[in-house]
Amino acid sequence: MMRRYMGGVVYLCFFLLLVSCSPEATKQVNEDQEESVVVSMSTAHVDGEWLEKMKPKVEEKFPHITLELVDMPSVDTEEFEDKVYKGEIPDILTVLEQRRDFMIMREYELEYDFEEIIEAKDFDLSIYDESIMNSFRNATPTGGIVALPIQSNYFAINYNKDIFDRFGISYPVEPMTWSEVMDLADDMTREFDGVQYHGVTINPYLAWFIFTQFEENMIDPDTNEVNVINSTAMKNIFKMLDEYASIPGNAPSGEWGTAFEEGNVAMDINWARTYNVEEGIEGVNFGFAPFPTWDANPGIGVEPNVTAWMITNTSEHKEEAFEVISYLTSAEARVPEIRTGSVPALADPEIKEQFMADIEHSEDYNLGALEKLTSSSGPPKISLYENSAPLREMMEKFVIEKRGTDVNEFLREVEQEIENYVMDEENKE
Repeated sequence: MMRRYMGGVVYLCFFLLLVSCSPEATKQVNEDQEESVVVSMSTAHVDGEWLEKMKPKVEEKFPHITLELVDMPSVDTEEFEDKVYKGEIPDILTVLEQRRDFMIMREYELEYDFEEIIEAKDFDLSIYDESIMNSFRNATPTGGIVALPIQSNYFAINYNKDIFDRFGISYPVEPMTWSEVMDLADDMTREFDGVQYHGVTINPYLAWFIFTQFEENMIDPDTNEVNVINSTAMKNIFKMLDEYASIPGNAPSGEWGTAFEEGNVAMDINWARTYNVEEGIEGVNFGFAPFPTWDANPGIGVEPNVTAWMITNTSEHKEEAFEVISYLTSAEARVPEIRTGSVPALADPEIKEQFMADIEHSEDYNLGALEKLTSSSGPPKISLYENSAPLREMMEKFVIEKRGTDVNEFLREVEQEIENYVMDEENKE
């Protein structure tokens, strides 16, 4: 009896060993052994309803991860600084402008290069737009990857079709140089039936983006020496601004221009008003033309302006955080949003073609114009002070106060102002 009993025990053990070695059982054991973790994620700059909808999908795809959504301020605010000092930083942070925000994260010692994780997981970065990933690499000293892109932004000439129809002038649907835009603006600036029409306005907050079309450094990244007077980019930009400010009746005194929404502006050089396509702009029948380019760098648009997710250096769950952001930036997660107006950061041309596909009459806006240019990747390295230097303020000063001043003379003033800024920043350290 004892022998028969022992034989049964041996058989049972052998059976259990076979079962435990099966692929299905091995998988189950591995899954059971994965440590359950909570990954916290900032909801800043991202559609909160979409993230709430994606949370259960993330947790279903990664059963060991619980995704905690955290309300966080923008990284360039004092409120964020308070969070840093209190140690209230999530595993994943949202950033809005890579050049500026990567630098801020670096200063807080929160930037984390996760290229080793990418390599270990054999993750294919080519799914993302190449110009975006090049820009990301150029925006951090390691040349590594510190973020994955959620969505990009388009820049464009937003134009008022009704004004062009009123004046019998063809729509500006094909790429134009800045000089050609100013010539057209001169023609479009006129008084008609008692209304003053303005040929073009420029959003002054595009100052640094316009500069990126040349892929130059304004401030040497190694020495912090300022290069303005001898800069091809600066000469071209301020000559263009001189043309802009010199069009009689175009730029009202004390302003860069009249608001596009007022209905008397023919062209608005700005972020593309894609967010207005679904609801429209009351009284303005508008379309998109490609962003202006430069003779010195033809066919090149501005550097991408990207919303992205970074894994923080303080995170204790970096690999799990990568799983979350790699899924949430994938085609599976993003295509439904792209079809309703989120600007694609993915490279696949078929995905790009789905932009706004679910928005009625979106085909009336010449969306193809938004993909006409090659995005700049910016210079391969920038100074810590480049992105925050007072270029916009000096451009505004020239347009509002110094119009008509000799450009070369004013560039000396610009260089001095930026040198003073760099010196003040260095003295703070």
